[in-house]
Amino acid sequence: MNNSFYMKNVVLTFISLLVLFSCKDRKQEFEKQILGDWNLARIDDDLQEEKDLEYVFRNDGFIFKDLGNLIEKRGFHDFNYKYSCLEKATLYKGDSTKYEIVNDHLKIFNLSYKTWDNYRIVSITSDSLVLEKEKGTNFIYYKSHYKIDVDENYDRIIVSSSGCHGSCPMLNIDINKNGNVIYYGEYYNTKNGFYTSSISNKKYQNLEKSFKKADIKNLRNFYSANWTDGNTTTVTFVRNKKIVKTISDYGDQSPIDFQWAYMKATYLYQSLNLTEYKKSKEFFTNLISIKNGDVDLNLAQSERFYLLNEILNAKSVTDRKIEKYKVQMFTNLENKTIGYTDGRYFKFADKTIDIGYNFLDENKILLRTEDYE
Repeated sequence: MNNSFYMKNVVLTFISLLVLFSCKDRKQEFEKQILGDWNLARIDDDLQEEKDLEYVFRNDGFIFKDLGNLIEKRGFHDFNYKYSCLEKATLYKGDSTKYEIVNDHLKIFNLSYKTWDNYRIVSITSDSLVLEKEKGTNFIYYKSHYKIDVDENYDRIIVSSSGCHGSCPMLNIDINKNGNVIYYGEYYNTKNGFYTSSISNKKYQNLEKSFKKADIKNLRNFYSANWTDGNTTTVTFVRNKKIVKTISDYGDQSPIDFQWAYMKATYLYQSLNLTEYKKSKEFFTNLISIKNGDVDLNLAQSERFYLLNEILNAKSVTDRKIEKYKVQMFTNLENKTIGYTDGRYFKFADKTIDIGYNFLDENKILLRTEDYE
């Protein structure tokens, strides 16, 4: 009887240890295999409409790092955050968080709700990751391998958000590789007004790398949804004072990697120490446009913000007569002519500004056929 009882305990202990070491080995294997960059491929769901789920989670993706560090590519947001009683504004809480693997479960700390999101790891291979969020709902991810051109560098990245029929942010941000940042928030932001700030060289390089993952050179100039009243994000890349490329995305139709990158830039101002940009009050309270006769030149919102900042940082020169193109500003529900330009010199009342090069000729603005509006 005693021997039988003893043998039974030995067997149970052996089985328990076997299970323990098996789980430990499996956990270690999961921790090794999960490292890397993952993007959502599709959702398999038995209970709900797959299309609805894929719309909600369409920009889902992770970067798993060592020591339980994680980049949640969508970032974390507080959509109920109120900046004032008159406006709503989205509070961006960043994209860096923690993760844990417990047996065959993945836990990700959600900064928005300060809770742990739980997934069951169905499988991991060298190029696919399957997570079960709820019973019968599998999220299938593929491992991304980016070929980034180390020689593809930009001096400035300018991002503008037009606003929508709702509380989409209306803002512009000009980020320079030397660390200078100029921000202009109009509506639905946690901070509105004209400000300057700065970022580290590493932060700029990380932001630039995020855009380069989207393969900027091979992106189209325009992406557009087939509905109205949506937001348009325009992004301008500048090198040696020349616009290399401007991409317009209406309704979040551009590739997901590009959306992830411009989202980080859009909310960058929330993590910066902002200083009021008093120089902006010398001439402007809004973005400018240029008119050739009765025709507006085709400038994207981000390009107009770039030009505005070139003017604000240019030097004054001896007064001269310039009447080639009108410089206008939208105010009081109409466009008001505030000056004139030939592309290089800008005359406003009794002050003439020299930006040092012909913005219109250098960027072939007069030859454009695209309409960014």
